[in-house]
Amino acid sequence: GSTVDSITASWTTNAAPETITLDGSTVDPSLSSIVIDVSLTDDKTYQLSVSRANITKSKTSSVKFLNRMYFGVSSNQAASETQIKQMISQLVDNKNLTTNFDCSGGRYFYIAFPKRFGVANLKVSGLTYTDYILTELEIVNDSGYSEPYYVYRSGVIQFGSYIPVIVS
Repeated sequence: GSTVDSITASWTTNAAPETITLDGSTVDPSLSSIVIDVSLTDDKTYQLSVSRANITKSKTSSVKFLNRMYFGVSSNQAASETQIKQMISQLVDNKNLTTNFDCSGGRYFYIAFPKRFGVANLKVSGLTYTDYILTELEIVNDSGYSEPYYVYRSGVIQFGSYIPVIVS
């Protein structure tokens, strides 16, 4: 999605605290969790501070908005949104990736990430790789959030079973 509406913060202590603050706001010291109504659209870090006998300990926790990076192989010269979303994916906050593709039998390798991360530099087997096809595709996540993605496809069909690729 694009908005977080509530957050549950929970904690444990090894002794009953005298005071608890969450981002500077006082929290009932008998509680061990709290639900925070928010409307977050950007990353946010919260700080929890617990005090007892003039000793204060603090911890932070963050809400991060991450996107999926997709990568895999296909015999298709043009992969659809559905095909891209069926590839391997991981949550990322940048375009950096090191992976190996198995294009046995003749397939293209694909890499897709949010356009706002900027254009990529690709290295294949340690050498700068410029023989790719770059397209743009609107990808909608499971929460209905839509974002433009850069989709990189190897320019020619590959046949290797171990093709090391670095994206930066």
